[in-house]
Amino acid sequence: MNDKVKLELGKSPQNSVWYSPRINNELEQQIALKYSLPLEVASYLANKNISVEEIDFFLNPAIKNQMPDPLSFQDMDKMLCVIYDIVKNNKTIAIFGDYDVDGATSTALLVKYFNQLNIKTIYYIPDRKSEGYGPNIQAFRQLKQKGADLIICVDCGTMSFDVMEQSLQEKIDVCIIDHHIAEPRLPESKAFVNPNRLDDKSGMGYLSAVGVVFFVLVGLNRHLRKNNYFDNVKEPNLLQYLDLVALGTVCDVMTLTDLNRAFVAKGIKVMQQQQNKGLKHLANISGISEKIKTFHLGFILGPRLNAGGRMDNPTLATEILLCDDDSKANELATLANLLNQSRQNEESEILNEINIKIDEYKHDNFICVYGNEWNEGVIGICASRLKEEYNVPSFVISFKNKIGKGSVRSSGGVDVGTILLKARQKEILESGGGHKMAGGFTLHQEKLAEFLEYLKKEIFIENNQKEFLAHKITSMNSLNIDMYNKLKLLEPYGVGNTEPRFVIQDIMVSSYKIVGKKHISCYLKDSSGTKSMKSICFNCVDSDLGNEIINVVNNKSISLLGKINLNSWNNKESINFVIEDIMY
Repeated sequence: MNDKVKLELGKSPQNSVWYSPRINNELEQQIALKYSLPLEVASYLANKNISVEEIDFFLNPAIKNQMPDPLSFQDMDKMLCVIYDIVKNNKTIAIFGDYDVDGATSTALLVKYFNQLNIKTIYYIPDRKSEGYGPNIQAFRQLKQKGADLIICVDCGTMSFDVMEQSLQEKIDVCIIDHHIAEPRLPESKAFVNPNRLDDKSGMGYLSAVGVVFFVLVGLNRHLRKNNYFDNVKEPNLLQYLDLVALGTVCDVMTLTDLNRAFVAKGIKVMQQQQNKGLKHLANISGISEKIKTFHLGFILGPRLNAGGRMDNPTLATEILLCDDDSKANELATLANLLNQSRQNEESEILNEINIKIDEYKHDNFICVYGNEWNEGVIGICASRLKEEYNVPSFVISFKNKIGKGSVRSSGGVDVGTILLKARQKEILESGGGHKMAGGFTLHQEKLAEFLEYLKKEIFIENNQKEFLAHKITSMNSLNIDMYNKLKLLEPYGVGNTEPRFVIQDIMVSSYKIVGKKHISCYLKDSSGTKSMKSICFNCVDSDLGNEIINVVNNKSISLLGKINLNSWNNKESINFVIEDIMY
């Protein structure tokens, strides 16, 4: 992104800073004219640092334009040969997946694919509390006893050195498909495909695990085709599985640029067709009545799918994604919704306990909180909440019998996956790993003080003041339905492609009301008093921001920062401004 300019528009009740990109006016005008776009949309594209020619690919993301040869992945040729031998000889495959959404989608994708080939497939999702993260030899032995000729680990296995060595000794054949950061030492396996292994040259390190799985299947389809396997078996159409790829990519907070953007854009279109009965019923149970967007994947469907793994039902998400019966799918979706409510209750209890002593846990550039016997399935969500509130990397640790299980969420560009990996190499942690945005770890209570000192040295953030990037300063008149429709061309939004924010100046709040106990709905009017707009500020009641919105009603002119969405009521559509901050 180009350089940014600080907006000096007054004081924020959140003590935040607003910036605007330094606009390349010539490029902005070129884009606006060529694509018949309002300046608010053209300026967003101009600051992507892409040429006018590349904008075609951005506005129409196509997988074929972004996808390299699967054989560019290290070990892919070995992986394809191993799996081909199993398929050709009609042997049994077992999938060992992680218990989060990325693991569940990876597992479901492979099961669906092999089922289409009529290959016997079984899957195993470990229990977070009793088994912990990643492969374990007891589970491998069970799968071997059930007839598995090959075990494929997905979204895990990169750091499972001891388990893989034991598997080798016991002649249990294992392949690994993962995306977590690797170290020079690699796990023993028949094949290990991971774009984040140090010797991989694919350039696909930003993929989710399910994205890597998709590459494996593209390569496998081609390998089977070359060997005439599809002369007697119908070739699977991999595009029908892109809903799973999109879901795992968004829920694992992968950057929505390049190929990931194309995966999610196409995957959402597949999901909107409601071919997956489990996802269809989960959307209905969740109250989604509009067309599916990335927001729904990350904040509505994802938490409900994750709830099973967090609340002692690790296979639930995979069961939902694989279910083909409407009645059963509705039953599973209802259970996921109930478990998510229970998860929310436990999360609130833990956060209340944390907030009582939050000052003890805050350091200059990070937060590290710890307690006894917190639900290990919920601490990751708590880390996310703390990161959102304080805008620094947040670590949450639950101790039991002096062993702590921890989870971290990143902020400020800090690569927490690498930080955990180095801490494990220094023997501060018993285990640990992840990717740039999130990770998990285990440490002994005696090592806590050393871990905190290590984090103080490793985590440096020049300024953890909350920042907002406003993509354009505009007027209330410009925020209309036509512009909203043109903004949809920029979707899907997510990490690396954030939803545009706008600043409107000289605005009065004319009235307000509290809705849903936590939100403030209000009407805005411009300085002339001729234009009005409905707006809402979510989860702000009793906050500094919410209190200030109430204080300025019919009192003073302010500047507002936020996003726009569409409000539909009685077959009438209007623009709604979603307030994220104010300055006065």
